[in-house]
Amino acid sequence: IQAISGLAQSFGKPLLCGNMRWQDGSLPDGLLPYLIEELNGIKLGLIGVTAPLDAYQPFNVVVRPPKECMPALIKEVKDKGAQLILVLSHLGQKHDVEFLESVTGVDILVGGHSHDRINPPLLVNNALIVQAGQYGEVLGRLDLEIDKDTAKVLRYSAQLIPVVENTPEDAGVLEVVKKEQQRAQR
Repeated sequence: IQAISGLAQSFGKPLLCGNMRWQDGSLPDGLLPYLIEELNGIKLGLIGVTAPLDAYQPFNVVVRPPKECMPALIKEVKDKGAQLILVLSHLGQKHDVEFLESVTGVDILVGGHSHDRINPPLLVNNALIVQAGQYGEVLGRLDLEIDKDTAKVLRYSAQLIPVVENTPEDAGVLEVVKKEQQRAQR
């Protein structure tokens, strides 16, 4: 938990986690529950959640079950103008499904933790669930056609793209990796 601030600084953006707080209720430095970004005229609410694991207890943080805290967070993000809600989840596929069966207002959930390759996307309570496996073996791609007036997903297509030996390298990604390697050396 003490690494969050440094990670957020080196990435240049806060880490998103809407269900983790210090025991006094405050947010750890470098952590935000959500961000609102405008993309092509649509306000996208990005909310992060992590699994409420016992492993967090020694760090004096409280990780609430997403079913308890997400309805209020979704409302807050929508009240601040978000038209489309995307959840970045580290719950695992089984818990993502359970979460979406009990909470409304999510449009897209990008999952992790269970390392599943979900293709085609799952549709639960009108929300798409995608997940691209583990360790960068594949890249997940989700293309959306969104109605600009209602911000509803009209159509989508998804694919898992294998990362193979001749996959072109991305200069931006290589620069981030280089900076992280330098930071680790320091």
